[in-house]
Amino acid sequence: MARRQLTVQRHEEIKRRLAEGRSVREIASALKCSRRLVREIRDGQRDTHKTAPAPDPLWMSQLEWPAILHDHGLGFPLKFLWDERAKTLTTYSNFWKQFYRKFPQCRKDGVTARTFEPGERVEVDYAATQSSGTTSRPARSTRPTCSSPGSASVSCCSRGLRRT
Repeated sequence: MARRQLTVQRHEEIKRRLAEGRSVREIASALKCSRRLVREIRDGQRDTHKTAPAPDPLWMSQLEWPAILHDHGLGFPLKFLWDERAKTLTTYSNFWKQFYRKFPQCRKDGVTARTFEPGERVEVDYAATQSSGTTSRPARSTRPTCSSPGSASVSCCSRGLRRT
């Protein structure tokens, strides 16, 4: 008969029944496992893959983590830190995964709050429709235009605003 693998669900079920005060023999017969397994879980000698600590990769011991953490706190991007300190040791994806596993407090929200003074920046909606005061001629380019009734059209380009 093939040996059954200890899954996280079975491990949790054994721990739950132990917490209820059930006997080792009762748990083993109900879950069809050995009494030895139940005793090992009860005594903390048996861990599942979920609770067992994973060893650090070998390349992690070759890095100066306090210096990396200090530079990250100064605002340097993680990709820049990897490029400077760990590019020869591992890939970027492995670096950031291990960095955030080791320092979970460094995770930031996915949204960056940006504050601007009024009129400091202009954002253009490329999907906007033409206003009612413009003519119905086809557009000459795909550049966005800003216009209002009775005023000249202003085209936005990389060099600044230009009257057309």
